Amino acid sequence: MIVIMYCTTITQKATIMELYALTDNMILEKIGENIKCMRLEHNISQKELAGSVGVAISSIAALERGENISLKTLVPILRALNSLHMLSGF
Repeated sequence: MIVIMYCTTITQKATIMELYALTDNMILEKIGENIKCMRLEHNISQKELAGSVGVAISSIAALERGENISLKTLVPILRALNSLHMLSGF
């Protein structure tokens, strides 16, 4: 069986008004879902991503579960996934 995944950013799935209706935890969960989807699209494991970024596997797993991580961890993860463009709105 072949699984085709397509990742979309939070803003592509929801309008700005819908985003404001989400709790902080819900937004973190959406970010985690997108990171996991991008990682899977790149066909790399949590272990491989953690190794390339220099963080613990538990940090990658926590991010994908929507748990709080530092921006100093998020930015290198986005860089490793060739997804720094996600920060272009800032």
